[in-house]
Amino acid sequence: MQEQARYRPSTVSRRLSIVIGFFRTCVIDGVLEHSPADYVRRPHVPPESPTLGLTHLQFEAMISAARDSSNPNDFALVAMLGLLGLRIFEATGANVQDLGESHGHRVLKVCGKGTKVVLVPLPPAVARAIDRAVGERETGPVLRSRTGHRMDRHCATRRLRDLAKQGRVTTARMHPHMLQVACFRNAARHLAPGGRFVIELWVAGIRRFPPGQAAVPFHVGQRHVGFDTYDMTTQQGTSHHYRRHSDGTVTYGASNFRYIWPAECDLMAQLAGMDLERRVADWSGNPFTNDSESHVSVWRKPD
Repeated sequence: MQEQARYRPSTVSRRLSIVIGFFRTCVIDGVLEHSPADYVRRPHVPPESPTLGLTHLQFEAMISAARDSSNPNDFALVAMLGLLGLRIFEATGANVQDLGESHGHRVLKVCGKGTKVVLVPLPPAVARAIDRAVGERETGPVLRSRTGHRMDRHCATRRLRDLAKQGRVTTARMHPHMLQVACFRNAARHLAPGGRFVIELWVAGIRRFPPGQAAVPFHVGQRHVGFDTYDMTTQQGTSHHYRRHSDGTVTYGASNFRYIWPAECDLMAQLAGMDLERRVADWSGNPFTNDSESHVSVWRKPD
């Protein structure tokens, strides 16, 4: 894959981890006696992440380029990533039917990791950007490519890089994760001194892995089986879904994601000039421990 398709080492490592995890599962279930992937060597991936956040001026340039674009999907994409802080698979997976209202606020129903669904309030600027992208449509994806199909993460990354060029944003390699840092900085910029920024995030279930296993199930039912595979070196993962339909057919779907640790959130907040004030496991205020599967964190802007 590196020599022929010229994929980056992190991409090759992530895709090989899926294959290796599949064959390991086959061995555990007794389908195979030995895994044919036992002696496959993955390329070296540095443990340090090369992804840096955008500065305030760079993010403003990205927003301006997206707003001036003739393609309304560009502005909606940057707003959903940089202002809402959505993951790339959450933004590209959003549907028009997921838009609604709750307690007088415009909201977007976001399908997060596994089967978890949350309602995300839409600031007026983001709501207007999404409305422009949706137009008069009542169904289908919120974000579409130029061909009218659902925008995927590869298309989204290409659009962000094109917008970076148009906005003269000089960065080594534009990546959707850069807008997550921009989200923290944007929140800090709008907070008054002493103001607080609160988020809820899922925590990767790495501790549930048996030794040597790279996949963990998150839902097993009569009509749906879902499991995640992880690449520890790049913090990339894939959610796999197998669904059995009433006619007996089985369909497969997958979505890619990147998980981040609470300490990484603290670093992004620190880069934005905020300090961690409190962290609990959930909205009920239960203590955050090594076994917590989510965290609600509060960062405070200094007085």
